[in-house]
Amino acid sequence: MHLEWYLPGPPLDLWLASTLAGARVCVVIRKGAGLGVAGRRARRWVRRWSRAQGPREAAEVVLVLTSFADPGRDPGLGEELAWLRPGMTVIEIAHHARGSLVRPRRRARRARAAGLERARAWLRAGLVEPVQWSPVDPHGVLVTWGRLCVAPADPTRC
Repeated sequence: MHLEWYLPGPPLDLWLASTLAGARVCVVIRKGAGLGVAGRRARRWVRRWSRAQGPREAAEVVLVLTSFADPGRDPGLGEELAWLRPGMTVIEIAHHARGSLVRPRRRARRARAAGLERARAWLRAGLVEPVQWSPVDPHGVLVTWGRLCVAPADPTRC
């Protein structure tokens, strides 16, 4: 499958409020996330949910904030997400790294490549039926979400 464009989605704060209402949420803010204009805005909205989070063992939804990796580098999921279990909903909010001062066309191409790498990493980790879209506000953010079929630590379970 070759992805060229992402579907436009609703503003991130409204979507998070309606999607996460009543759910037990665990928030993971990865190293380097929340920098730059889009990253700061996304981090502000994600932090609203981190105040209400309980223990991660009881979470139904994990909300991950990360920045785009270099397109040529496998982004991986890291050890901080090895505790995920089948049936959990995963929502990842990825944004451009701070200081991304390349031409808009090149930045869009890099963002598409990085988004595809994020989708591949989550598919390898067991995310089924992943959906990727870009909210109309903030610009430069990519949302990937789906349900885990297997635990990253044990790929034989579903």
